[in-house]
Amino acid sequence: MRDASRRAAAHNFIMGTEQKYDSMVDDRGIKLSGGQKQRIAIVCAFLKDASILVLGEATSALSSETEIAIQKSFDELARGRTTLAIERRLSTLRN
Repeated sequence: MRDASRRAAAHNFIMGTEQKYDSMVDDRGIKLSGGQKQRIAIVCAFLKDASILVLGEATSALSSETEIAIQKSFDELARGRTTLAIERRLSTLRN
């Protein structure tokens, strides 16, 4: 979990919460920002390790700085699997 969180650039904000990795989040993630929700979804994708990956606006709520930080993670995540990415940001699809 920690490794996947680091690769998805989620570890730092998780460690900033009071309960850290033991934090409870409701089913809608109301306490999380849009970018935090997306990073948690990326963590889940790393953990699932499915043979097909579908990314729909995976970086739309992320700042440019955070997007750059997880760009390498997407390269790793897509390696060896069929990947369909739907994005508005050309920078996300470049690789």
